[in-house]
Amino acid sequence: MKHKFWLGLLTSAALVTAAFGLAACSGGGETGGGGGSGTGGNGGTGGGEHVHNYGELIPEQPSTCAQEGLQAHYYCSGCQTYFDSEKTETTLDNLKIGMKDHIYGELIPERSATCRAEGLQAHYQCAECKKYFNGEKVETAYDDLKIGVDSNAHKWGADGKCEYCQTPKPVYTMSEDNTKIYFGEYPQSEVTETGLKGMLGMEAGELPSASNANGWTDYNYYVGDAIQSYMWYKDVEYQNGRFRGVYFTSYRPEQTKDRISESVFGNNSRQDDNGYLVNTLYWFRYEPIEWRILEQKDGTALLMSNIILDSQQFYHSQNNRTENGTVYANNYKESDIREWLNSTFYETAFDELARSIIQITEVKNDASTTFSPDDNPRVCDDTSDRIFLLSYSDVINPEYGFDSDGTANDEARKLDRTAYALAQGYNTSTSSGEDGWWLRSPRHNHDFTALIVRNSGIAAGSSWCEYQGVIYTSEGIVPALRIKL
Repeated sequence: MKHKFWLGLLTSAALVTAAFGLAACSGGGETGGGGGSGTGGNGGTGGGEHVHNYGELIPEQPSTCAQEGLQAHYYCSGCQTYFDSEKTETTLDNLKIGMKDHIYGELIPERSATCRAEGLQAHYQCAECKKYFNGEKVETAYDDLKIGVDSNAHKWGADGKCEYCQTPKPVYTMSEDNTKIYFGEYPQSEVTETGLKGMLGMEAGELPSASNANGWTDYNYYVGDAIQSYMWYKDVEYQNGRFRGVYFTSYRPEQTKDRISESVFGNNSRQDDNGYLVNTLYWFRYEPIEWRILEQKDGTALLMSNIILDSQQFYHSQNNRTENGTVYANNYKESDIREWLNSTFYETAFDELARSIIQITEVKNDASTTFSPDDNPRVCDDTSDRIFLLSYSDVINPEYGFDSDGTANDEARKLDRTAYALAQGYNTSTSSGEDGWWLRSPRHNHDFTALIVRNSGIAAGSSWCEYQGVIYTSEGIVPALRIKL
């Protein structure tokens, strides 16, 4: 009966403890057992160690980028004490697992606004907590990333209407001061946004090679007298923009007579000088071409590009041709550049609607248009062209806004150049003479040179003209044309 009595007391104590919320670990033996204090038997130690109520192991709560985690542990509800997984007493702070970094992933490229819909700035979104971050990985609200609707951001369809709002496409727009016209589009500025370049690369697919163009278009550039495959382009439409990818496996020679170079340094090229390297894909935006109005008459306007758009040779060989008489290498009528302007450039820069207002111009090529107006045996016949180069007489014509003195550093003759022209190998170096842009006029006493305008604005010296060898690919292209207003 004695053992039963003590057992009853213990049982009653446990009930009282539970009833009054007393700590279950605040007294009693390690084990309950029969009440003897002697050795042998199953009795407790009596008045001994605390007994914590560990319960089940609480599993680890992993941390996230939004909140801290907690290691696997035990918790005694009686004394409100924490224990690690080895049942060693610890604190809540010691069990905490620090918050994780956000999972930013790739930069999501900018989505341009349109005439109907908002755009979104380039940003990151955490894959775990779904929060938004700007391009600098600073947390921001989604609304703060929005780009407002742009009423001028149309996407023109083949029918000449905006695909979003059905507004008819204007053939051209005039500047507020009526001195410039925006007409046609051509690759100009370079795409620098990493995310956008990645998306464009995915759209373009496999890169080209000499054995497989993979859907890219060969520039068909000359090396010597033959065309070689080493430089390609591909046009891609993405969102509401148009882009041109450029890729080359060898450097474009500054002169067509030079060999191409596959080395890291294109010793006979201007491309690497301009920061464009082999086996690297570059992207350029199609942007409206800004034209300077030289003359308005009879409902038409004579225009010249207000920027150097490209870089091409005048003709690919220094040798004269003998077809029905001598055809000099600097003959504009039979030049590469005239053909390029009226085919490649014309078809690239203008859609069907724009072409409809480009007039065929009777282009004068006689001696009066050159530096030697009285005697220039290397002039060619007049031509009928949609696109053409200006002549020496044009760029000293005050009625067109130029200084009549060809030796002057005329601001009107100074032109900037596009990033696309630099990628083509335009010469920006001053160590070998200033960069410049082609005129259609031949030099009077050379078979293989044509006139240029230096980018200092000089077109001539006191007794000589500025010129360059026709085989130089590093001179700029400044197209001219006449449109119907």
